Amino acid sequence: GALLQPVFSTTPDGSRTPGANARSTVELVLGFIFALARGVVPAHNRLMRGEWAHTLGMELYGKTLGIIGLGHIGTMLAEAARALGMEVAAHSRAPKPALVERLGLRQVGLEELLRLADFVSLNLPALPGGPPLIGRKEIALMKPGAYLINAARGQLLDYDALTEALAEGRLAGAGLDVFPHEPMSLQRMEAMRHPLFSLPNVVCTPHDGGMTGEAVDRVSLMNLQDLEQFLKGERSPRAINPQVYAGGCA
Repeated sequence: GALLQPVFSTTPDGSRTPGANARSTVELVLGFIFALARGVVPAHNRLMRGEWAHTLGMELYGKTLGIIGLGHIGTMLAEAARALGMEVAAHSRAPKPALVERLGLRQVGLEELLRLADFVSLNLPALPGGPPLIGRKEIALMKPGAYLINAARGQLLDYDALTEALAEGRLAGAGLDVFPHEPMSLQRMEAMRHPLFSLPNVVCTPHDGGMTGEAVDRVSLMNLQDLEQFLKGERSPRAINPQVYAGGCA
């Protein structure tokens, strides 16, 4: 039968606590951008091997960040990038002219964004079914030497196509916090033997975008507030299935 109670459990896009981990995810994306621009990980690894060799990096000032998705995370990321002196080109599934004007962004089509951006960041939920948003065709449009960052959902990106572009030097690097199949383990998962993980120009983390103490506290508080409202017979604006309220529940 139909579910007659509001649901607050996990959804593919994490919408049960909207915005709770946005700032933490933005800061991880910024960490990827800084690490890639200055070659922090390979420089660290060389130094740990006893090699004293400088890394020629790049300044972020004046570079273009392409943000795909202008929700909570994309908006905060745009604000941070503008504060760093970066130009921001944005693409979203729905036009947001007021937001674009307020933040001083360029809202462009996906293909134009890929051609313009020095860094491309995916910041939107994955739609069920269908091909990845960024596949071979889209990666081929990217500026030579650009960087790609995915801290949203693994299903948005063709990781085989990304690996080819990185290995051939068409893209300079990638920062990845999400993967098509999670969790992964070096001991148990064949996925970890994918050639992507042997490339020196990739920085990976295990879906850590929202893993800060502050974000965990916000998520927990929002969940408790939802439960409290439900137990009081009140409606929660964060219920995944608000249509149940029309049937006389709460």
